[in-house]
Amino acid sequence: MEAETEHTTNEIRRLKACISDLVSLLALPALWSGQEPSQIGRTLLEALRDMLRLDFAYLRLGDSFGGSATIEMVQVAQHWNPTTPEEVGLALNPWLTGDAPPSPFLVPNPVGEGKVSIALRGLGLQNQIGVLVAGSARADFPTQMERLLLDVAANQVVVVSRWSLQRDKRGAPVAILETNNDITDRKRAEEALRESEAYLAEAQRLSHTGSWAFDLASDKYVYVSEECFRIFGLDPQEGLPIREAVSRLIHPEDWDRVKRDFEKSLREKVDASSDFRIALPDGTMKHIHTIRHPVLNGAGDVVKLVGTVIDITERKRAEDEIKALKDQLYKENLALRDEVDRASMFEEIVGTSAPLQAILARVAKVAPTDSTVLITGETGTGKELIARAIHKRSRRAGRAFVSVNCTALAPSLISSELFGHEKGAFTGATQRRLNFRLKRRSPSCESYRNGNSSESGVPSPSTSMSASSLPRIVI
Repeated sequence: MEAETEHTTNEIRRLKACISDLVSLLALPALWSGQEPSQIGRTLLEALRDMLRLDFAYLRLGDSFGGSATIEMVQVAQHWNPTTPEEVGLALNPWLTGDAPPSPFLVPNPVGEGKVSIALRGLGLQNQIGVLVAGSARADFPTQMERLLLDVAANQVVVVSRWSLQRDKRGAPVAILETNNDITDRKRAEEALRESEAYLAEAQRLSHTGSWAFDLASDKYVYVSEECFRIFGLDPQEGLPIREAVSRLIHPEDWDRVKRDFEKSLREKVDASSDFRIALPDGTMKHIHTIRHPVLNGAGDVVKLVGTVIDITERKRAEDEIKALKDQLYKENLALRDEVDRASMFEEIVGTSAPLQAILARVAKVAPTDSTVLITGETGTGKELIARAIHKRSRRAGRAFVSVNCTALAPSLISSELFGHEKGAFTGATQRRLNFRLKRRSPSCESYRNGNSSESGVPSPSTSMSASSLPRIVI
């Protein structure tokens, strides 16, 4: 499930980037209004070079574009040496004239070493307006999304080619005229534009991504896509929504964060994103991710904002379900480990009777403590097993377990037998003896007491041994 969620997230991210690029390309004609062909071409090539990560982007415009002479332009990636448009055009000319094979195809790199894959897009009927060439050394170039972006870019050039800049006698621009000498070319361009818009609408529907444009001067939305209307539950028949209508849908707890991100985009003139919730009139709650991109005028001031909104409700629900499943799995794992630990805690002791289970429960309770334990019982009832179980689950489990049979010790010599003695300490102590050497490492010790014998020699509680010198376990 995690892999599937990651794949879905990557797919949404890829579609989001494509839609953002499509919105930028569709907004280019508005920026080109009143500009010279060279400015139009330079803006287009720079946009394509950065969007598609191209090694170079080349544009040749014929004299039918704006009534000017043939123009060649090129934009090259920073890691290649600068080159002139004429040199690139000369290198590409064999593939730009005659019967060129279907693009993409490999050609010698006109701006560097090795070979590049190029994609050609003719502009107008029989390339009457010009030709657009995109080149990249990437093995996967062009992808399906990159082909779509190149088609849209070519269509935008065809659309703007209908404009001609009129100047007065001094050369100052005075008007823009729209001309069409070939109705077939115009129909082709319009059809291609409608097809591109259909692709964009379908991509937005599949990815639950809408696009919008907001004009700061009029404080109004100037464009809202169909998917954007669907996401916010608005009626397209009522026209473009006002800003307040959209703002009212934002969850009150998220409003401050959205406002802060909006002001950051305006203040710093950078892209800004926000995650927030919207509450529809029918009570439906949706999770939204939006990205805003500021559009600057020639003076560097923000005049418009364009952006996308993505309905991430399903992704949020999936993430919550995954988190809940992880928490449940963690708890079940803890419970299973506890069951395993309980099942294997006393593997040497077999029995299911209530008295035995009560004893094992006491063992589990006292084992982690430093308390002295007295275990009593008849011979052969398993006192040593209980002592070993306590030791195994104690903090001394990594050290030695020393078993001493106290019934075999004389009452007067029990101290010396357990803890050793010095030479001459009593009659017969001919040398120093350290029978209980492991005491220095705080071992566990158990001693046996015959429950039926009163002469067992086990020290009574009144024995003079101090509490600190008592063995950890006394049976």
